[in-house]
Amino acid sequence: MSTPHRRHLILLDPGRFGDPTALSAIRAGFFDWLKVTDGEVVEDGGANRLVISSRSEVAEQIRDLDDVLKVEPYA
Repeated sequence: MSTPHRRHLILLDPGRFGDPTALSAIRAGFFDWLKVTDGEVVEDGGANRLVISSRSEVAEQIRDLDDVLKVEPYA
């Protein structure tokens, strides 16, 4: 039985000195990675803030990604 989806706040690393080109690449990489999971973006806060809906196991995997600063439950 699979676990239910929950919402999680994701803060991505803005890149070296907040470089917009680096952040665009980081976001693109994260979206590509998320496509192969059962997660989906439910709110794009722009820049480095996203809210996703996923299983808890996916959220745990996100914590291990290099370009992620924070993952926390989102109400």
